[in-house]
Amino acid sequence: LPISILETLLRDNVVKVRRILAEALKSDANVPHQTVLGLARDKDENVAAPVLRQSPILTDDYLVSIIAEGAPGWVEQAIAGRDNLSPALAGTLIKQGEASAVARVIANPGSTLSTSALKALVERSATVTELQPPLVDRKNMPGGLLTKLAKFVALPLLKTLCGRKDLDQQSVSAINRAIES
Repeated sequence: LPISILETLLRDNVVKVRRILAEALKSDANVPHQTVLGLARDKDENVAAPVLRQSPILTDDYLVSIIAEGAPGWVEQAIAGRDNLSPALAGTLIKQGEASAVARVIANPGSTLSTSALKALVERSATVTELQPPLVDRKNMPGGLLTKLAKFVALPLLKTLCGRKDLDQQSVSAINRAIES
């Protein structure tokens, strides 16, 4: 009986009913799989986004398949905002996602990005300026990549970069040399 009630609510024509259902179930690990999958594929952003961002039931493989199907930008944004973003999921978003979703992956402290992925993102940010602010702010960025950023970011971002407290003296010197050249 409870499963049939969930299925009925999941198909309700009133968006507000589906939104309430999504909010109630978004972080519950004991919800039937089909219910979560149905909510995650809802066409209404306010229904699907909380589930895409928080459901522990949605696997990386499932989320990658949603992205691969050509998901709208808001779906990519929701997935990019997950608390723990695996390298595979982050990589898929970086390859296939819109710039705003990629920027959110970079800004997400729970995303795991390899040095090679960060290097590619720094190079890409030379032409996709939307990626620059989260790269400048990203913790644990290798100093060499920050030096590359210093060569082409706008002045306000350069000030932010130079004001970072987590840089070692060698990185600070390299950034200053890059700015001067």
